[in-house]
Amino acid sequence: MAKRRTHAAKSQTAPQGQRKLKRKRGGGKQARDAELSPKEQRQLKRKQRRIRQEFTAYATKVMGGAVLIGGGLGLLAGSLKISVLAIAAILCLGMSYKYPHQALWCFFIYLPFSGTIIYTLGNNAALQLAKDGFYLPALVSLIQYCRSKKLPIIINKSLWAPLLILVGYCCLVLLLINGSQQLRPNGEQPLLMGILGLKVLVGYVPLLLCSYYLISNKARLVFLMRLTAILIILCCLLGFIQYVFLLTGICP
Repeated sequence: MAKRRTHAAKSQTAPQGQRKLKRKRGGGKQARDAELSPKEQRQLKRKQRRIRQEFTAYATKVMGGAVLIGGGLGLLAGSLKISVLAIAAILCLGMSYKYPHQALWCFFIYLPFSGTIIYTLGNNAALQLAKDGFYLPALVSLIQYCRSKKLPIIINKSLWAPLLILVGYCCLVLLLINGSQQLRPNGEQPLLMGILGLKVLVGYVPLLLCSYYLISNKARLVFLMRLTAILIILCCLLGFIQYVFLLTGICP
C-alpha cells in the first residue's frame, strides 16, 4: 500500500513539474523570438526606410499630377473651388489605388459620417459619390492583386445565383420603370436616379471580397471590433447633438 501511494504521488507531481518546465521553456523561446538579432534589426530598419521612400516618391508624383490636372481644370472653369475639388479627388484616387487596405479603413470610418458631411456641405449630388474615391480604387487594386496571386475573387461560389437574379431584376426595373418615366417630359431624370440606386444597392457587394482580404488575422479583427464600437459611440453622440439642435431650433 505504501509503495502504491508513493507511486501515485510521483505520478501526480511529475506532470506538474513537466508543465512548469514546458512553461519556462516556452517563455524563454518567446523571449528569444521577441528579441531580434542586430542583423535582423538592420534588415527591419532598411525595410522601413524603403517603405517610407516609396511612399514619399509615390505621394510626390500623385500630388504633382493632381496639382497639374486640377489647376488646369480650375483655369478652364475659372473656379478655385473646382480646382481644389479636382486636386483632392485625384489625390484620393491615386493614394487609394496604391494603398488599398488603408483606403478601405478610411472608407469604413468615413461612411457613418458621410450623410452629415454631405448635408453640411450643401447636399450636392457629386458629394454622394465622394466616398467611392476610397472604395473603387481599392477594389480595383485588390482584384488585380488577386489575379496576380491567383487568389479567388468570388469567395463563396453559391453567391453567383442570387446575385445574378438580383442584378437581372434591378436592370428590368431600371429599363421598364425608370426608362418609361424618362420618356415623360416632367423635368426630372429618373433614369439617372435609377442608375444611382442600382449602384447603391449592388455596387457595394464586392465589399465581401474587400473585407475577406482586409481582415486577414485576429489582430485586424480585434481592431475592427474596437473601431466599430468607437464609431457607434460617436454616431450616437452626433445623433443626440443633432436632436438637440432640432429641439432648440438651431437647425430647421
